[in-house]
Amino acid sequence: MPSADSPNDLRSRSTGREPRKPGQGQRGRLTGTLVALAVGIVHVIFLAWAIWPNRNNLNPDGISYLRLATYYAELKTPLMISGYWGPMLSWIAAVWIKLGVPVLVAGRVSMALSAVVFAWGARALLRAFPLPAWAQQVGFGLAVLWSVFWSIEYISPDLLVCGLMCFGAARMLRGDWVTDRKQNVVSGVIWGLAYLAKAVALPMAFAVGTVIAWLWHWREKRNGRQVWMGLAITWIACLAVGLPWMAVLSVHYGKPTFSTSAAIAHAVVGPPDVERYHPYARTIHKPDPGRITAWEDPSTMPYKYWSPFESGEYFKHQLRVMRQNAVTVLVLLGGFDVLHTGLIGLAGCVLLAVFHKHAAARSWLLLPCMAVCLAMVYLPVYVQIVDQRYFYFCYPVIWAAVCGVLVWLAATRLELRRVIAWVLGGVAFISFIAPAVLGLMVALTGLPDAASQSASDLAVRLRGKGIVGPVVGSGMVAGGRAGLYMAFLLEQPWYGDTAEPSAVAYEKSGARLVVVNRRHSVVTELDTHSAFRCLDERLFGSEEEASLCPVKIYELRR
Repeated sequence: MPSADSPNDLRSRSTGREPRKPGQGQRGRLTGTLVALAVGIVHVIFLAWAIWPNRNNLNPDGISYLRLATYYAELKTPLMISGYWGPMLSWIAAVWIKLGVPVLVAGRVSMALSAVVFAWGARALLRAFPLPAWAQQVGFGLAVLWSVFWSIEYISPDLLVCGLMCFGAARMLRGDWVTDRKQNVVSGVIWGLAYLAKAVALPMAFAVGTVIAWLWHWREKRNGRQVWMGLAITWIACLAVGLPWMAVLSVHYGKPTFSTSAAIAHAVVGPPDVERYHPYARTIHKPDPGRITAWEDPSTMPYKYWSPFESGEYFKHQLRVMRQNAVTVLVLLGGFDVLHTGLIGLAGCVLLAVFHKHAAARSWLLLPCMAVCLAMVYLPVYVQIVDQRYFYFCYPVIWAAVCGVLVWLAATRLELRRVIAWVLGGVAFISFIAPAVLGLMVALTGLPDAASQSASDLAVRLRGKGIVGPVVGSGMVAGGRAGLYMAFLLEQPWYGDTAEPSAVAYEKSGARLVVVNRRHSVVTELDTHSAFRCLDERLFGSEEEASLCPVKIYELRR
């Protein structure tokens, strides 16, 4: 249970409850621990179950992480160094690859481990707030359910980094964090590990750390010098963990570098006066020797970087991007539950802090502030409606906000208000658990992914016919770029694609295989061009069988 010294302590002063009997708290903690362990065991079973039906599912980011993991396992430098991707997920996958686990399975196992880190990190953060035991256990259970689905939705470090950030924030909310320098160091080390998972954790360490330190100083009236010294030690420990990797990146790129992802994420949302999307997907090019795709390290690709201070129009464009992203972030946060009660809970915490008569209520501002910290990191850059994975850190935060408001409503002798609180609590619970259970069912039966399934099937057919070589073309279908996925499975370089595919561009690419969507207009051009040979007849038994595949493959005649 959270310490009474927690800076967000809001105790009921009007419930009239009997004080706990001696030993009752200890028995409650033991029961809670046993329940958590049981849930954790079930969690691992679900994660293991979900690996097999989703083993072939891919995503572009996942391909990069798995290729980097392969380079780490084979000690291929400098291929294994990338400033765009955090190294930790690749390190974890590399261990499994080195042990002989197939690459795709290694990716799934690494995501399962990330889900475990996230679920227990969410539990640690929930326990840092003065919530009832039921709220903490239910929140942990919800995180367990969702993390199974999230572990198979993408191969990405988002579960891992958000779990570590939860652990880091929870450690800073401990009652002894202010006075115990060891706790300062431990929290800093956790934040440093989070940075190694994904670079976004570094600004989050500074932002969330500042908010928590301010709360300790303002709410608890702790010695300011002690608080800010503790924060400084936390930051120093965080940087100490991250500095070796920063040094590697700085030497690799020839300039001080802690990550290249922020600059690229900002570049692609620039004004539409020129093409600004990721060049790996909009240009035909050859990746560096030894790489499958330039997406493994896009840092040196010809992005069109820009600054909002270049002109008045650029500044206005930046404001439009931030306004649009603010709406997107609200939709993403609201999407964690059916009725958007999470957003209502965050708003309720603000109202509680402003209007509640007890000063302790102001500490509930921490929850919306933590969500705002993460939102502010992404406001100026590239965020899409499908990017909910960036905000997994906010899931336990919004659950805590909802429960905090409900606890306040129930903390009264007025029976009607308590009944209302319980009714609203039931509605919120259903709103949260319904999508979590649905996600679990999808994970256990297999997430449909036409692009990955097509790429896997075609890779087997091509390898069986001995037709392998460099690949060009996206073959965009539901689930992503089948062309890129197929190149990865064949271990052949992918030469990218153009925004407006044409037979002439593909002919000049130097690739052997061209992958396009079967319904794309370029198919007619390729069918009639003498430089291309359609492989439907060689790969499929009949035209009917070929028509069931959403992508079409051509071979360049030599």
